[in-house]
Amino acid sequence: MTGKEASLRRQVSLIWYLIGFIGLIVGIVVASSLAVSYLAAANGIREDFTILTDNTRNNAVESVWLVNTGLVLIDEDFNPILNNSLHLFRDAYVEAGNDPAAMNLFELRDRMAPEYAGKVDLYIFNEDGIIEYSTLPELEGVDFRNYPDFYRELTRIRLGTDFAADPVVRSVQNASDTTVKGTLRKFAYLPSPDHRYVFEVGVESQEFSDVRARLSYQEMAGRLLAVNPDLLGIRVYDFYGNVAASAGTPGDEGKEEALRAISDRAGFTVTDSEKKTETRYIFVDLRDPEAASDASVVVELRFGTGRLDAAIAMLVLQYLLIGICAIFMGIVLAFVMFRKLTGAIGAIVEDVGKVAGGDLAHTIRSVETKEFAELESGINTMIKKILLYTEELERKKAELQVAADIQQAFLPKDLPP
Repeated sequence: MTGKEASLRRQVSLIWYLIGFIGLIVGIVVASSLAVSYLAAANGIREDFTILTDNTRNNAVESVWLVNTGLVLIDEDFNPILNNSLHLFRDAYVEAGNDPAAMNLFELRDRMAPEYAGKVDLYIFNEDGIIEYSTLPELEGVDFRNYPDFYRELTRIRLGTDFAADPVVRSVQNASDTTVKGTLRKFAYLPSPDHRYVFEVGVESQEFSDVRARLSYQEMAGRLLAVNPDLLGIRVYDFYGNVAASAGTPGDEGKEEALRAISDRAGFTVTDSEKKTETRYIFVDLRDPEAASDASVVVELRFGTGRLDAAIAMLVLQYLLIGICAIFMGIVLAFVMFRKLTGAIGAIVEDVGKVAGGDLAHTIRSVETKEFAELESGINTMIKKILLYTEELERKKAELQVAADIQQAFLPKDLPP
């Protein structure tokens, strides 16, 4: 270190060392406290967001169950009539010698029609799940092995003896239809006595649409959207990935994700950090073990995380301002306190400087601090002793001078050779 650098370091006041030290301590304490408080507050905000989204999820599932239960109760009113029609169907099969080719399905349909307010159609499935005969020629040849879940249930019905009925579902339009977007129909099934075929009766009625207008997933979606401000959009997919209801701005088509949830029979979450969204695909299991068709649905809930991110950003800003204010106040208080302390030190230093300049009669000023008072007393005592030693030295110097003068007076001025 050069002499100039040493001189510059000696020019730094003690107060700045003390303020810097106290500021460092205050900064560490404040930063640690605020970090812990921030983490706790941020976790609280995230937990509130999670609770709100979980409540929305639960409300969606419960709403789907309520809508489905209402629809099933209404649909079941048709089951007794359908059961009677299927027994007529089976009796006609037996009368035809267990040969469906010998049956007149159109005449049989006309006999059943008066029992229904809508249109009735008949179908016969063979062992391979293919519609072999029907009153709708465009559906003959439709292979339901393309729908493994339905084909499995169809086989179960064919090998059994019991009547089975579906809820009102969408129907297949033709042999090339893989999306199942046809009209709403109520289907019921009964196996042939020889278990080679499955008889099906399908009913199409305007009442089905009217009921679903009153008990609809669309209305449920609208209610959910109004409850949660973070819910941007909602979609309900049927078992084949078709959109049954939609509200808000659910974003890009999620059919692939819905089919994945149906395949896994479990839900999952997709997070998009760029769009600040979190999309939940919720599988609602509505499968009736006695029905051939699966009425399960997937509910897509698209949540926006913008409000969550803004709340956390505001929290960061608040805690940052609190931290800066706390450190600033600590430094100001430290400055005021140490300014008073160093003022007393400065007074002592000034008095010591005067004494060092030769003014031994100057008294060190008294201060209120105990330690500095002791220092003042010690320095004043030291100065008094210095004065006594100085006076003693001056007295002895004077005596020696007198003795030298006397000796000089008695000695001859010229010494003999």
